[in-house]
Amino acid sequence: MVRLLPGSEAIENSMAGTILDGVCDELVPVWFTDGSKKMLMHPDKNVASFVLSGETAPAHLRAEVAAWRERYAAFATKR
Repeated sequence: MVRLLPGSEAIENSMAGTILDGVCDELVPVWFTDGSKKMLMHPDKNVASFVLSGETAPAHLRAEVAAWRERYAAFATKR
């Protein structure tokens, strides 16, 4: 979870982007919040929807979706 604190210049000075780029190279979910709302930043919403739905992903996303499913299989719920 990444939270933007009031008065922070982390976005303007690119510190937040640098940190997020490093984390997003891994299979780690990244959420961003400003304190009032929360947004999923990583994985991409298309990948996340296939991971959660269990549907077959299109060929260009299949490997990434499979990697996320394997990594977080213990947290998957049976429908």
